[in-house]
Amino acid sequence: MSPSTRGSQVSDKPSLLTTDEAAALLKVSQKTVLRWISSGRLRACKPGRAYRIHLEDLPVGPGHLDRAVIYLDDNASNPMDPRVRSEVIGSLNLPPANASSTHSNGVAAHRLVENARECVASLVDASPSEVVFTSGATEANNLFIRGFPWSHRRGLVISSTEHSSVVQPAQALADRGVVDLRVAPVDRQGRIDLVALEDLLDDTVALVSIAAANSETGVLADLARVSSLVHAVGAALHSDATQLVGRLPISMRKVGLDAMSVSGHKMNGPQGVGALVVDRRLRRRLDPIM
Repeated sequence: MSPSTRGSQVSDKPSLLTTDEAAALLKVSQKTVLRWISSGRLRACKPGRAYRIHLEDLPVGPGHLDRAVIYLDDNASNPMDPRVRSEVIGSLNLPPANASSTHSNGVAAHRLVENARECVASLVDASPSEVVFTSGATEANNLFIRGFPWSHRRGLVISSTEHSSVVQPAQALADRGVVDLRVAPVDRQGRIDLVALEDLLDDTVALVSIAAANSETGVLADLARVSSLVHAVGAALHSDATQLVGRLPISMRKVGLDAMSVSGHKMNGPQGVGALVVDRRLRRRLDPIM
């Protein structure tokens, strides 16, 4: 449709615009409009598969889209701490270097990486050698579940409220016949049913993956009790701890975790940075997925 406009003013009659039409009125690219929608700077609804934007929601003057936003979606991602931003920028301003190189620039870069590894390890009470850096918790979950050394024990148990980055690789392995996937239910409060979990565990189970904290409900898993049940049958326990680490203290040793996934942007760090922290004995047996 072609909305009527007069100068910088827009029609008082509400109209729904496509992203193309909005881009034409704003004199920006469609990609920019989509980016504004994604970041919350421009409101849009999505009937069917295409965004629709109310004509009355378009900016009518310069600076309209730069107004302050009260951000309340902290579980999805939270703002980068100014100190973290300063460290990132400082690192980007260093001379070019590959941390595997043996010259002075490479050695300096290697030192920074190892310092970061020690910081992550100390956060969860692990050894620096057990920290594997990834692009985030999604990659960490996939690395552990897909790279797990599956053998004659093919049982994989997850809860019914796991994140899709755990559910989808688990289901993909089940579809290929690599694992025998079992799903443990949760109770009315969203907590994993420990009795039902115990019924699913036997000597054919190799791995159990239970999230430390649910991103939608905030429910915390009793990982210590889960760990005792899992280790009693000789299986390994992994936890997607994305929503817990950096907010509440956790010790891999005390809880009894064999592996855990973490993500930087859930604890005031940059997006695109995460880690799989995995017991060194199990780490040596993981198959790389990339």
